[in-house]
Amino acid sequence: MRRVLRFRDEQQAKMVIAGPPGRKFTEYVEIDIPIRVKRVTNEEFEAYSSEIQGAWKPRKACREFLRLGKPMGITKGAKRFLKAGLS
Repeated sequence: MRRVLRFRDEQQAKMVIAGPPGRKFTEYVEIDIPIRVKRVTNEEFEAYSSEIQGAWKPRKACREFLRLGKPMGITKGAKRFLKAGLS
């Protein structure tokens, strides 16, 4: 199950697509150059993430992230993560 959230890091807040939380870590993809999968601890993710009112549905967000990844660069792991969100 993918979720579209706002994630605040040290400098700014970004829209991310987060996967299901694991035992210790949560994986997410944000629009950055290149688009790649990042991991943070579950506690940190819950502390710094919040729901976005009127956000895209996860399938649309995955398609848009894949589309933006073509000119910006995207890693294999991020492409696999996003395509799993489409199925």
